Amino acid sequence: MTQPLGWHWEWVRPEPLEFHRLQRTLPRYRWWRPLLTVGLATVLYVVFTIIVFAVLGAVIALRTSTTGLLAWADALTTMQVTDPMTLAVLLGSVILMAPAVLLAMLITGMRPWRHVLSVEFRLRRRWLLWCLWPAVAVFVGTQALFTAFDAVGALVAGDVAVTTSATTASGWVGWPVYGVSVVVILLLVPLQAATEEFVFRGLLLQTMGGWVRPAWVAAIPSIVLFTMGHGYGWWGQASIIVFAITTVVLAVRTGGLEAGIALHVVNNLISFLVSATGLTGDDTVSGGADSPVLLFQELVLCGAYLWWVRAAAARCRLPNRYNPAAAPVPVWDATPVATSAPEELR
Repeated sequence: MTQPLGWHWEWVRPEPLEFHRLQRTLPRYRWWRPLLTVGLATVLYVVFTIIVFAVLGAVIALRTSTTGLLAWADALTTMQVTDPMTLAVLLGSVILMAPAVLLAMLITGMRPWRHVLSVEFRLRRRWLLWCLWPAVAVFVGTQALFTAFDAVGALVAGDVAVTTSATTASGWVGWPVYGVSVVVILLLVPLQAATEEFVFRGLLLQTMGGWVRPAWVAAIPSIVLFTMGHGYGWWGQASIIVFAITTVVLAVRTGGLEAGIALHVVNNLISFLVSATGLTGDDTVSGGADSPVLLFQELVLCGAYLWWVRAAAARCRLPNRYNPAAAPVPVWDATPVATSAPEELR
């Protein structure tokens, strides 16, 4: 006599998930919850920003005068990075996104929030520290290479007096002001860069990744919004797109934000340290970034760093996927199995 096995429980291990799909692992995940988180984080960020700027404006108005307040507002409008106060406010306004996002995630139940950091649900500090040195090497090497190309090109063209933005400008701010700017940059730029990675390559990428499987589709809103947050010219914006794509690829292929944070921190640190001197010919955040050379330079920099870091991650077998634990799943088995007949039927 035969009969089907019927329903029974089997331990099944779900398929590994890439970094951009990690929201699917959250116990309280629903399709609408990440959308609610993004909306609430936006509202909280606006509220935090209004409060901070209102307090700063009141303090400046009380300590100086209406003229001083207007001058400070003008410096903020033009985003002058040679002024330490303006620089601190600009960087701080970006950093405010981090508490807004964290608070929104806690309120909406997107826990544990560390899924935004890596497939190991933590910031892999040793990997982050290692990524800093190739970022420095590639950035400095690229700058030196293109500076040499500029010099050779000028000499070949017969321009003996090679002019660059650093030599034509005469706006040195002085050591006291620059010293304060250096302190502000060293303290706030790492937080600013990490915040942008946390928000754009973390929350936004994973929000879309919870809905769609292909990483390139999930990356589109993150790349678009990140690019819109910069005010460069056409070539400068194109270089930002290259940077955003690179950090998305790094996040997905290395399984975390660390490599992108390292590149972002080094890029912004060196850029701000140079711009804050006043010798670059443009003391605004956007700078004079509108040249096809800038795009080509960004392609070389990001390509070299991406190749270097991905090779290192493969060598050290860095986890880039999350492996969920096996769980009991009800399974219907219609395969007939032989059973013995009851005693009375024998």
